[in-house]
Amino acid sequence: THLDGLKKVCIVGGGVGCAIAMPIAEALHEMGADVTSIIGFRNKDLVILEDEFRACSDTLRIMSDDGSYGEHGNVTMPLKEMLENGEKFDMIITIGPLIMMKFVVATTKPFVIQVCDDSHRVNGKSFMEMFCLNFSRPLKATMDCSEEVYQQFLRAADALLVK
Repeated sequence: THLDGLKKVCIVGGGVGCAIAMPIAEALHEMGADVTSIIGFRNKDLVILEDEFRACSDTLRIMSDDGSYGEHGNVTMPLKEMLENGEKFDMIITIGPLIMMKFVVATTKPFVIQVCDDSHRVNGKSFMEMFCLNFSRPLKATMDCSEEVYQQFLRAADALLVK
């Protein structure tokens, strides 16, 4: 698979997207990768799979929008902090609400070289899609999805923003 050979990966999950992200984190951990997980929820009552993420993550950051559990803020805050402090990942995988994924992509844009998706899964309509940000090819900037599909994703995410 495209996960083979990864040494350091960041998993960014939001809300129920964590249910999809957690098995990926487990698989990467079992493959020997250093896994950093950042998971976010609206509040303490909505936190899921904390123990499972702890078991398969070398580093775990839990965020809550209202500050009722873990750190106060959203998932892009610790991600940006890590990247600005020189943390290097072979890949960042984000799964969650479309708007969250858009901001994860925007947060990593100054650092990212290759943006890839899980090919056919990107349709710009689903709230649970997966984007992988691949840092392993520093001289080639490409997307595994077409530019048209990527732009459709960004337009759909923009439509969700409260103006």
